[in-house]
Amino acid sequence: MLRKGMLQLRIEFRKRKEKKSRKRLFCIQKASAFVLSLKIEMYYRTFAFIQRIVYTEDIIKTKITRTIFTVVEIKI
Repeated sequence: MLRKGMLQLRIEFRKRKEKKSRKRLFCIQKASAFVLSLKIEMYYRTFAFIQRIVYTEDIIKTKITRTIFTVVEIKI
């Protein structure tokens, strides 16, 4: 789990039997793919390659705030 100050991320592990590649789903709050990859690289101190954007969904909709979450799949 990444720190709260960097990005509000929740990491979900893919339930696949894969040998070498570790794929994770990141739920990011309104961040571009480039900024996300840089922040993940800074946290893990390794290269993070964003494979594809899985989906973008409006999760929270209120009168005051409208939060958009984007889930991307990366390969570390």
